[in-house]
Amino acid sequence: CKGYWDIKIFGYPNILIFNILIPASANPQLNESTLIMTSLPTLLISFAIVGMILTIWTVWKKKSNSTFWTFLQYFCGVWFVFSGLVKAADPIGTAYKMLDYFAAFETTFEGLDNVFKGIAPLFPWLAKYSLGFSITMIVLEIAIGAMLMVGYTRKWTAWLFFLIVFFFTIL
Repeated sequence: CKGYWDIKIFGYPNILIFNILIPASANPQLNESTLIMTSLPTLLISFAIVGMILTIWTVWKKKSNSTFWTFLQYFCGVWFVFSGLVKAADPIGTAYKMLDYFAAFETTFEGLDNVFKGIAPLFPWLAKYSLGFSITMIVLEIAIGAMLMVGYTRKWTAWLFFLIVFFFTIL
């Protein structure tokens, strides 16, 4: 098996996003052993390496007081940008997934015998706008990731990040 940096795709060094967004069928030279970066542990390690490099650079420039929080900021920023770019490759697929969520939520809330049963009719209405939600979510995810990596308005970005993570956790 070739080393991590030895693999070339279309003449460029192996870049994380190429392996996810370009299917092996697009280039007959690519095979399953070439696409080594699609597993979750490999992605986490790649994000951690990028986060460490950016953290070391930031600490070296003396622009940070806390190495740990700076690393977390970069790690989460890289994760959000990557996740948003993957979703941006197929926003309609993301919208279909949101339709599945809305249908499941409607069924779940209809079966309740408490005050939350009243919000079940909201989900078919939300399903009509799933493509708009999909595109908004993708743009917001990439923007928050970039804002985390750049350090733009840290408190506001931290709250946006918290709300997005909280929303995805509920899903």
